[in-house]
Amino acid sequence: MKTKFQAGDLSRVVHFLRPKRTKNNHSGEMEWTETGCIKAWAYKEDTINRQIKEDMVAEQIVASGQTVFVTRWTTTIEVLETWLASDKFSGTRYTIEGITELNKQWRVFHCMRKDNL
Repeated sequence: MKTKFQAGDLSRVVHFLRPKRTKNNHSGEMEWTETGCIKAWAYKEDTINRQIKEDMVAEQIVASGQTVFVTRWTTTIEVLETWLASDKFSGTRYTIEGITELNKQWRVFHCMRKDNL
């Protein structure tokens, strides 16, 4: 992953989706809501040495791969690791595996893409 960025590198709009518990008669299922989501311009990079793997989830084969999103560091983006990142260009959703800071100017979201989200 590159370590120096400029504003022109931020070419994707990413929506960070909050988890929302829905109530039903049996259990509280997790839903992801676009309402009140945080939108940010980001640099997207599928890691070169990404490990694409397949797992069995509920008797279904699920493929996953690693992706990094980089946004400007700001206090208005308070995203937690329990949220999802959604790339509006491709429509793909990502789980956030970790968040780090780069040079006190950029925030790096280490994500995992799964085809069952």
